[in-house]
Amino acid sequence: MRASLVLAISVGLIAASSSVFGVDLEGCPSPVALAAGLTILRESDWRQVSASQVLRVWPTRLVGSQCDTKSCSSMISQGRIIRGAHECTESFDFDVSRNPDGTETEHLNGLTIHYTSRRRADVLFAVRLLAVAIGLPEGEAGGAGREGSQHFQWETSRFRKELSALELELTRMGDKWTLYFGFRRGAIPWSQTPDIKWPIARATKPQ
Repeated sequence: MRASLVLAISVGLIAASSSVFGVDLEGCPSPVALAAGLTILRESDWRQVSASQVLRVWPTRLVGSQCDTKSCSSMISQGRIIRGAHECTESFDFDVSRNPDGTETEHLNGLTIHYTSRRRADVLFAVRLLAVAIGLPEGEAGGAGREGSQHFQWETSRFRKELSALELELTRMGDKWTLYFGFRRGAIPWSQTPDIKWPIARATKPQ
């Protein structure tokens, strides 16, 4: 509750000063809007979160995308893709299982966000806001956003004992800075597996 209150106050203050952190690239969403969507998903039981539920809470338009197997499905936004490079996109991955009656059930298991700006300060603002929104402990969120790759893991027990895994990567290409934000959340026994595969799967190409 305290963390949610802190985040709500922070988002309110940041939104009030949006002129300082304005989005400078066409097709890129506001990090504040993305953080609001992440907060809703963080507070949800992912075993019960379907694609239709993500569509209801996410601030950008999502479309179906390719998935490697029949046991998964994906959605992706097409906010800003330049010559195949994902500058500002978000994707969501779902596990799909078949029920005894032949119907299928899907649930959210991971997401990726790409966010790009010409201003490094805006990307740092975005990475720390998004990291807190998805549940990264505040003591670690302050160190998020260093150049190169960062990996974080933490356990939660709101719905069941689960492991959260977050990968961050901040890179510079020409006059732009791009954030890669990859997040997965899964139940035990996944957390008992010592070798979580990094990097988390990158966004797939839209259909």
